Amino acid sequence: MIYPEMVRIRQTLYLLLICVYMILPFACLAGTESTESQHWTDAGSAPTAITLEQALELARIHNTDLQRVTVTNQSNDLAVDSARRQYHPTVSVSGNGSSQWSESVTGDNGWDDPTGNASVRLSSSYTLYDGGIRAADLQSKQASQAAGTLTGKRTTETV
Repeated sequence: MIYPEMVRIRQTLYLLLICVYMILPFACLAGTESTESQHWTDAGSAPTAITLEQALELARIHNTDLQRVTVTNQSNDLAVDSARRQYHPTVSVSGNGSSQWSESVTGDNGWDDPTGNASVRLSSSYTLYDGGIRAADLQSKQASQAAGTLTGKRTTETV
């Protein structure tokens, strides 16, 4: 049985850990007097100095919000491409074939010749009028793409 006191203690410990996790990187930077920050490469190894530009690049690479925006923008680009493809005609090809062999003694050489047939079918279709559905779909996807681009710029500037 979990008592309310235990829940409060656990919540307090979680908050303490979060505070330590959030404050520790700033505490490490507070002792440095140069414009370079400290970067820990491995546990137990000495810190290496990196420039501000390197620190910003590391932040861009490891920022989950920026990664999410990047993937969302790629998805929006694919959605716009898919909406544009709706304006292209569709083409399909199908084929089949068969052969038959009979063993009767009626041909010139004493045996029937094998018979066979084959067919190939090519078809194409294009939608002439859809009531504006394709155009509305494309505009919606382009608006999502533009919004994603702006969100990406804002997130990059925030980092």
